[in-house]
Amino acid sequence: MKKAVVTSGLMAVALCAVGASSATAMDFFYVGPAGGSFFDTMNWNDAPDGSGSFLATPVIDGGTNLVEHSLVIDGDSVLAGMGLSFGMGSLSLGTGSALTVSGDDLVFGSGSSLTSSGASLIVDGAGDAGQVQFNSGSTVSLTDTTLTASDDIFFRGSISITDSMLESLGDDIEFQSSASIVSISGSDFLASGTGSGGGLNQVIYVRTSTDQIFDSSFRAGRFGVVTDGVGTTTDVKMTDSFIHVDGDIDNVFASSNGGVHRLTLAGDTEVIADQLQIVAMFLDDSSSATFTDDADDDGGTWLADNALVRLDSVDASVTFEQSQPNDARSRVFDGVNLTTYALSPGNFSPSDWDGMSAATIRLVPEPTTLALVALGCGLLVGGRRLA
Repeated sequence: MKKAVVTSGLMAVALCAVGASSATAMDFFYVGPAGGSFFDTMNWNDAPDGSGSFLATPVIDGGTNLVEHSLVIDGDSVLAGMGLSFGMGSLSLGTGSALTVSGDDLVFGSGSSLTSSGASLIVDGAGDAGQVQFNSGSTVSLTDTTLTASDDIFFRGSISITDSMLESLGDDIEFQSSASIVSISGSDFLASGTGSGGGLNQVIYVRTSTDQIFDSSFRAGRFGVVTDGVGTTTDVKMTDSFIHVDGDIDNVFASSNGGVHRLTLAGDTEVIADQLQIVAMFLDDSSSATFTDDADDDGGTWLADNALVRLDSVDASVTFEQSQPNDARSRVFDGVNLTTYALSPGNFSPSDWDGMSAATIRLVPEPTTLALVALGCGLLVGGRRLA
């Protein structure tokens, strides 16, 4: 991509111009026919009923080649027969709206936004096209929305997603390091490489720390907790959520081998995966994790590459399915008493696990105060003390 070089004076003028245009942006409403073209200026009017002025300049700005307008679709079906890239523009989709972008990508750049409620958005490109990109500096807010892309979905800006479903039919869903997860709740994320109804064999990964994921599901081939390398930490917490992958929970990229990868499960979050690699998984409340280690050629272990699980609640559990040849007891931690199964097997149930056989592991509840008193003083029955 060519880069323009301007003087500081011209840059200041350009910035002022952008600021002025953004501050005075006027909404233009789609008033065209069902299935009409996104690019037809006569389909956009500054009055919702079409009684005002039509868009006087192209939908795609001739200078920036980006959408710089504030556009509203409220209950209509609209077709964009080529890719869309937003500059300082915005797109709002109201209840019953449906926008289909075909042939290329849908990109929201810095300063742009997508707001959608009760709508559907389909991006269907050819070949490697069909990506949805919410780039750094952009804002996306989805409520009760279905977003489907034929390729990757990239999150790099501010994210609020509620009661929605997002699916990549041909590649990954990526929450990258510049992303800010304001809130994700009640939503489903699916990553497939074989299209709708096919196997969920691609990757969903999170490369930004967050504790704002609630009541949501993530289904894919692998789930990643990714860092930017040595000296960086990615700390992801999910509450009342669900991760189901046929493959591993890991760091996805070799470049992410350094740093701290941490995944905390809270509420009744449930995880099902083949293996855990590199990642430290903390299980709190009534959360659970099941590792299948399905006897493939990936090393024959539930916990690989210094991965660990830590039980922080007596109601949490980790299940290891299938026997495997490597002793995992030193990788299973008691977060309440800061010890491991290898050092303190009596803190766990069962207490005779060999670290290689299939088992479901829990913490043993500590005696309550009343129980301690009873043990120390005996039980009073009918006014008599039983030693």
